[in-house]
Amino acid sequence: CLKRGVAQPRQTTGSDAAKKVVGRKPFRAVDTLGLVWGVLMAPAHLQALSGGLAVWARACEASCRVRRVYVDGGYRGQFERISREVFGVAVWVVPKWVAGGFSVLPKRWVVERTLSWLSGVRRLCRDYEASV
Repeated sequence: CLKRGVAQPRQTTGSDAAKKVVGRKPFRAVDTLGLVWGVLMAPAHLQALSGGLAVWARACEASCRVRRVYVDGGYRGQFERISREVFGVAVWVVPKWVAGGFSVLPKRWVVERTLSWLSGVRRLCRDYEASV
């Protein structure tokens, strides 16, 4: 019997001190249409570099046709270097904010739209893995 609201298993959770969150952190890779290529649910303490490289390796297994990757600022630096050297892919960092107020950022918008679609599915919004 599975119940909602049951504590998550200890070995799959972590604490992210920066965001003050205890639980899990999803890492996702999507294409330009917003279709999901790779997903990794990791403990919240896992850093962006580790989780990003793990999900990126899974996405590259699905297809090696990727030539350019758009990421947010959390993946700047070592992720760019490793992606270029290991996978042979150019990494473009898309800024989160644009000076002068709100504007739709084309590459970020695709990912945000996909996350919105996924959050509309009830079974993907809750953890049902814990059994009582």
